[in-house]
Amino acid sequence: MKQIIHLFSILIICWCSCARQSTPSGGPKDTTPPKVDSTGSTKNFVTNFYPKQIELKFDEWVVLSDVGTQVVVSPPLEKKPTVTLNGKKVLLKFDQNEKFRDSTTYTVNFGTAVKDLHEGNPAKDLRFVFSTGDFIDSLRVKGRIVDAFTGDPVENVSVMLYKNLADSVVRKERPYYFSRTDKGGTFEIGNVKEGVFKLIAMEDSDQNLRWDGENDRIGFLDSLVQVHDSIKENYTLKIFKNQPRFRVLAKEAGTFGMVRLKFSTSADSAIINIPDTLGLKTLFETTQDS
Repeated sequence: MKQIIHLFSILIICWCSCARQSTPSGGPKDTTPPKVDSTGSTKNFVTNFYPKQIELKFDEWVVLSDVGTQVVVSPPLEKKPTVTLNGKKVLLKFDQNEKFRDSTTYTVNFGTAVKDLHEGNPAKDLRFVFSTGDFIDSLRVKGRIVDAFTGDPVENVSVMLYKNLADSVVRKERPYYFSRTDKGGTFEIGNVKEGVFKLIAMEDSDQNLRWDGENDRIGFLDSLVQVHDSIKENYTLKIFKNQPRFRVLAKEAGTFGMVRLKFSTSADSAIINIPDTLGLKTLFETTQDS
């Protein structure tokens, strides 16, 4: 009986010893970002190219993150391309009715949308560039966007270049080139053609690349931007919220002798003039003594 108890005690000690074993360390954390495998990808920096789909194969398993904000095509397209994942491949498919501009360089900037599966390291400087013409435009416009009142950098602001130099263009047209700011408020619009442009920055809550004039902050330069290879200037734009145009939003006359007016912004004072042309009659009420 003592031998059985002794053997049982040994087994318990061995089991506890095994239970305290920890898993071996996996080594240093992987900080290497995924890289494009050119042998299995659509060729980058090609000319005379009108793509239907672009394939990017990576050297490891990847995931997609925040595609709607991070993936930016410049010049902007009429329809947003769809971005999907197939194993180690990222597929970017253009709308079948998309019409690319002739003799134009397009840039697809993926931002931090593509990350490795296990550690979430984003692919660095991931861009796909192609031209519908005979050569790739290579000029750049870069700078920083800050809040006009605090001076703080502003993230995810659309920064746009227009060939149309009219002041109203930001309301009526989509830009010729555009990019978005990063966490530090910096931006870079790459593969720009030489020329003269209007540079405007704005928050784009509707994601339609047009300014609605009410809810989004906006900033612009007083002068035009000359883009050519001898100018390497960093631009700083300050964005602010535009004061709404003063106007009557609603009016109500539900109570006798009272009119309620709702304005688009606060009013310091109000002067009401009643023109004679309205044909109003003034009625006097007399209270009789009892």
